[in-house]
Amino acid sequence: MNEPIRIFADWLKDPTHGVATMLGLVPRDAGDPLPGAGAVSVFDETRDADAAAEHFPDPGSGIVVTVTLAFSRVSDNAAAQRSGHHALSLLVRVGLRSANMANAKRDGNYVLRAVLWSLRRFGQQDPNSHIRNGFRLALHGDAQLVEWWETIEDTLITAAITIPFDTTHDFGLP
Repeated sequence: MNEPIRIFADWLKDPTHGVATMLGLVPRDAGDPLPGAGAVSVFDETRDADAAAEHFPDPGSGIVVTVTLAFSRVSDNAAAQRSGHHALSLLVRVGLRSANMANAKRDGNYVLRAVLWSLRRFGQQDPNSHIRNGFRLALHGDAQLVEWWETIEDTLITAAITIPFDTTHDFGLP
């Protein structure tokens, strides 16, 4: 399913509610700079080969959106049988590469908070505004931090959150 991934990845790029805008609103301690533009570059597994291979695109900073778990719900409801109802989790990974580990951690925390703020705005919108090719994407629960990973040698910090969604589609099939 390309559509759910692209709906959310494009949301994170949105000039009004996306990560870059939210990052500018995240409170920072005095003296902490705004993380660089590369920190809010968004990639997804359907449009970027590195993201599809579960790597961060060069130079290693940015946000990658992939599907971690998808399953169908079975329903006795006739309308539900005509329209596919699925639950899925999207994995959003934030990666920051810096010559200074402390700076990477600091910036990663700010970017992760901006992702969560953007997600909150996504959930506040009418789900009917999140439709692509017959797929509708709606937030279904709370995001969870699932990973915090650091490499000292190349000063890469990554954090990952899973986000549960419900999706429905109607392909117009009999």
